[in-house]
Amino acid sequence: QQQQHSHPHQQQQQPQPPQNDDDDGDGYMQRLFDNLVLHNGTSKKLKVLYLNQECDVLLPELKQLIFHKLVPYLTQQTRFNFKKGYNKVLSMKLASNAIHSSSFNKSIYSQPYKYQLLYLKNNRPQEIVFHFRCYKKYDEKQQKYSFKACFEIKDLPKCVSKVKLIGGLLIPQLSFEKWDVLTLSHAKLYSGASLFDMVKIKNLEFIVVKVAFQIKEVFDTEHKLIPTIDL
Repeated sequence: QQQQHSHPHQQQQQPQPPQNDDDDGDGYMQRLFDNLVLHNGTSKKLKVLYLNQECDVLLPELKQLIFHKLVPYLTQQTRFNFKKGYNKVLSMKLASNAIHSSSFNKSIYSQPYKYQLLYLKNNRPQEIVFHFRCYKKYDEKQQKYSFKACFEIKDLPKCVSKVKLIGGLLIPQLSFEKWDVLTLSHAKLYSGASLFDMVKIKNLEFIVVKVAFQIKEVFDTEHKLIPTIDL
């Protein structure tokens, strides 16, 4: 299910700060890689090798091997057909009572994720600003409350006509994982769906939500690909 709305006057709660969590969610990073291989989600045959920006926390020796040995090997060998990109993961620790008191007009937002384009304005790269949004929604048909989640563009430059991305969502406590290929634009700033019954978090004090952004393609107003800083 996908919906689109404009919301210039909505009341926003304070963004949730990213949480430093050593738990990788039972192989979450491996599934990030599997997702790129199995669901490339791009109109090109060229695959994108996504690297977590959190690689900065690796031991220097391991980071050296990944960035200077493994990545060049995979991206320079034509038989592998890879190029380099970045995967951004945000982690939010949401109090259960905050979710229960939320609504469409009182949504909970992640910290913004800024994605730079090689499209200059005032001698600076222009940016697409994304964030993750969630809230409690009442389902009239089923007569129950659900947890709704959305991938949303907070700021989209005029030079961009549309953005193709993969959004990943993991809630380890509920063993819940979902990946979607999304296309967002000025006419459709967000895409989301009701994910599960609120009863599932009834006895939980909080839930940890891990959100992955994988930007596939960015198009200008003439529907040509725009180069990005990451790729």
